[in-house]
Amino acid sequence: MNTTSRRAAAAGVALLLAALLAGCTTGTTGSVDGFPVQATNSTSLPADFPRVQVPLVAGRVVAAIGDAAHGWIVAIAPARDQGLAEATSRLAAAGYLTRSLRPAPANFSGPGYDVRLTDAGGTIVYAVRRR
Repeated sequence: MNTTSRRAAAAGVALLLAALLAGCTTGTTGSVDGFPVQATNSTSLPADFPRVQVPLVAGRVVAAIGDAAHGWIVAIAPARDQGLAEATSRLAAAGYLTRSLRPAPANFSGPGYDVRLTDAGGTIVYAVRRR
């Protein structure tokens, strides 16, 4: 991915998260690339997020929205460089298979969940939904 594409992707994800988080105060429902999301703002994982089934990259949660009924979006500032590679490796180790030929966003299908993984300027963004 070239620099222009990375900047565009990062700007798109930033605008998306800002729009969803702005809607959190009203409890609105939205959709992200076909992932329906009930907006609730947090910097920690929602209580019903499938932590065991969807392994996340090590780091700090900077935004987390959603629920089991509608899906989740989680943005993490990784603890180390190569966050996207680590995130991909963790999903593969948990039995997730790549569903797309494009490197970004990467789509995975695993035990009970679909995951879309994006590197937004160094922040790793997961869009997760039940299958």
